[in-house]
Amino acid sequence: MTLLPLSPKISVLIPCFCQTCFLEEALASVIRQNWQDMEIIVADDASEDGASMVVEAFQRRDSRIRFYEHPQRLGLTANWNWCLREARGQTIKLMGGDDLLEAPDCLSRQWAALQKPGLALVSSARQLIDEAGEPIRIESTFSPGLHTGAAARDRMLETQTNLVGEPVCALFWRKLASRGFDPTYRQLNDMEFWFHLLTQGDLLYQSEPLVSFRMHPTQQSQQNWKCGLSSEEHVRLLLQEASKPCCSRNARRAVALWTWDMLPHLPRSSALNLMESAQRLRSQLGHIRFWFAAIGHLLRRLADRWERSIRKRIGRRNTSS
Repeated sequence: MTLLPLSPKISVLIPCFCQTCFLEEALASVIRQNWQDMEIIVADDASEDGASMVVEAFQRRDSRIRFYEHPQRLGLTANWNWCLREARGQTIKLMGGDDLLEAPDCLSRQWAALQKPGLALVSSARQLIDEAGEPIRIESTFSPGLHTGAAARDRMLETQTNLVGEPVCALFWRKLASRGFDPTYRQLNDMEFWFHLLTQGDLLYQSEPLVSFRMHPTQQSQQNWKCGLSSEEHVRLLLQEASKPCCSRNARRAVALWTWDMLPHLPRSSALNLMESAQRLRSQLGHIRFWFAAIGHLLRRLADRWERSIRKRIGRRNTSS
């Protein structure tokens, strides 16, 4: 039996809800790592789908695994924060019960990379897989190597994208994560947390897909997208981060223009709640500068549409001839 170290270097946290059909595969991917100095915490969020039987089978041969069943549903972010509070490791690897550590040296490579002074986190590309575990595509969102925290934050704001990736992609220092995940975010809690970490240190990105992120219709993120929660949170988060003093003017301008496009598509109540923040951001840029940028942005969009229209017409003519 593999024994639990008293003060592990890595805490692998697996908060799960109704993921028992994937949990055995997820745990097996952690156990087969060539890294031994870790604890594994599985926290089932009152799903009552038999997760305990899966985990107990692993516990009989590996004492590094600790299992908890919440008597009442906490919710996604609260369960993540519960796991963080229970962790004893120097660093954190947070993954869903349906995710995989694809490479057997994922933890050892990310631990070694994180030893570089000044880093807050390490992240890698990921293999997207479907419900059956079949590969969909590889997503690599940053150029490999070191990115300062400020540059990584600005790039995420300029592209309006979670470039760090899902939690399974990252390994980060527990001492920098004492604040936990912001409970006011249900969908973009990971992206908000990356912004928080990147104010405290830098990012090292590994272009190899060391992990797999599973996409399936029943996962919580898919449900949030369908109900429109994600769009409102997306605008709120970027307005929040772009208004901070550490944000560059280019990133602030990109968010202001993107928000200008997005607000009309939100539910009226959400748009009204966010309008004041959007106006404050525009005033930080200067109203004249913003409207010049907005006109240029609009003209570029019109030019792109005109170019696409011309290409379609040419394509139809070539097909008919």
